[in-house]
Amino acid sequence: FLSAYKSIEDHSNHNAGKLLTALNTAIEISIKNLPRFDGVTAAFADNSGSMDSCISEKSEVRAHEIANVFAAIISKLSQNNIIGTFAEEFKVINFAAQDSVLSTAQRIRQIDVGSSTHGYLSIRYLNDKNIKVDRIFTLSDEEMYDSSGYWGGGSLKVEWDKYKNNVNPNCYLYSIDLLGYGTTQIPENDPHVLKIAGWSDNILKYIPYFEKEKQSMIDHINNVNRNTYI
Repeated sequence: FLSAYKSIEDHSNHNAGKLLTALNTAIEISIKNLPRFDGVTAAFADNSGSMDSCISEKSEVRAHEIANVFAAIISKLSQNNIIGTFAEEFKVINFAAQDSVLSTAQRIRQIDVGSSTHGYLSIRYLNDKNIKVDRIFTLSDEEMYDSSGYWGGGSLKVEWDKYKNNVNPNCYLYSIDLLGYGTTQIPENDPHVLKIAGWSDNILKYIPYFEKEKQSMIDHINNVNRNTYI
């Protein structure tokens, strides 16, 4: 949908407006097939300089566009949510519930947060405000500064550990890695933390299974594979 929208939005054809309207409608309809999330969900999109990279040599879609669209979609899947963007700074995004996915994604992109990648600021915001959420999504290329970075800032892992200890020990952290450089700041061996490489609507379908008893997740995967081979 995003690739099609980008191809059409600057087109001089007089029917372009109708096509863009149809794509907006199609996106909203498709979201109805995704699971809803209980509780409070936070989604933080990386809009730093490195996220301006194209997702592949054959695509004009950039990593920040995917991050922002994913954050906008997630905002539709939970009645209570916090949507934010980070780079050198962190800012919360205010939007109306009836806003479309693409308009919300564009709104996120329009917020100036600088160029560096201080991902830890997103979770620090939750710590400083003592905001309890049930799950946190970070949508990034994982090229983040930590305490050893030039800015002498902080660490996503440190903020995450602090959040679990002081705010909500049962929170889940999902790190969606959009470019796969091999770097990460998420803690290993934490049963409430999951790193996902790539992007697909199937990622969001997978979340409820991860948060349930793990056997149900395994049974679901086996059923999908069985039906695929059949």
